[in-house]
Amino acid sequence: MKVEVLPIYDNDLECYQSVIVSLCRYLSCDYKLMFAGTWRFDYDTECNKDSIGSRLIQRDDKNFLLFLEQFHGIKTIKKKLNQFRT
Repeated sequence: MKVEVLPIYDNDLECYQSVIVSLCRYLSCDYKLMFAGTWRFDYDTECNKDSIGSRLIQRDDKNFLLFLEQFHGIKTIKKKLNQFRT
């Protein structure tokens, strides 16, 4: 069965995130809370620079799959394929 999913391209998303967003939009499912941990900043108190901006550290949060399941009930499974089928 062929499924016509309109791919969503967004420079702010990783490739895997774009696939999830595309599928969620196709299925009319919400997905936005999977990005709940995106704006995670820490403050480095040991930094010797004067500006506040120099002391901010952005942490890369890879919990978007956990949040997708926790907040939207969508569980994903990654599987490596040896070859593509057409």
